[in-house]
Amino acid sequence: MSGEKPVERDGGRPADRLTGGQVGILLTLMAEDRPVPNSELAARFRLSLDGADRRRLNSLGLVTSRRAGRSYVHELTDAGWARCRREIAAPPAGRSGSIPPGAVHALLAALADHLDRTGLTLADVFRPRPASEGAPTRPDPAGRPGATPAVGMAGSGAGAGEAGPGAGEVGPGAAEAGSGTAEAGSEAGEVGDEVDRRIRTVYGTLARWPGDWVRLADLRPRLGADLARADVDAALRRMNRGPGVTVAPNEDQKALTGADQRDAVEIGGQAKHLIMVEG
Repeated sequence: MSGEKPVERDGGRPADRLTGGQVGILLTLMAEDRPVPNSELAARFRLSLDGADRRRLNSLGLVTSRRAGRSYVHELTDAGWARCRREIAAPPAGRSGSIPPGAVHALLAALADHLDRTGLTLADVFRPRPASEGAPTRPDPAGRPGATPAVGMAGSGAGAGEAGPGAGEVGPGAAEAGSGTAEAGSEAGEVGDEVDRRIRTVYGTLARWPGDWVRLADLRPRLGADLARADVDAALRRMNRGPGVTVAPNEDQKALTGADQRDAVEIGGQAKHLIMVEG
């Protein structure tokens, strides 16, 4: 791995460049999300981190390595997680170093495990870009590209927060489809935009880093008493259908508190307790 030519990714400075093999190590440690010994990297993924590659990733602060007997155990740092986020978003153009197959298998296994634990489908994770960005859409009968339809809002009336046929859209057009009038649609669009803005702002104050999981029980009380719960629930469902936001259940059901259960939002027939917004 250390014989590869370093390639620049995502506009990184020369001192920040990594080889494809080094990026593969980062992605594998990210997928495992725990300390991994060299012996396991070799046995499961046909990877190794030693010599110049280990010193490189250690010096950049992306990986910590500690001695365990005659070998090393490696773990991704917070900076390493941030670097992985950059790497998965970097364009393929200009990459001369390929990602090792073992790293790809680690990512696929982690994805499958995440789907099993959260109850999400592949269509929930892989969504087409909005039509406004030039990417094609593939609408299903519910009007959502390939994903499970969201559950209707419980206890909501004909107010601004009510989800109608156009609930996946943001702005006057979406509310207009539910209310049937341009005036009501404009008001509902303004309310929806304001709720979305507050959710993102409060998330930013609670998240330790971009893409961190934040409890809805921590987020809701900080949104403001003037926002109706129905409007917040509708916004969470709408944001979950869009790019860059995931609302998911807490995998550790034993850790749920009364506040977690009270402040959860129901999506797809399942209570969701956490929100993640990509940076």
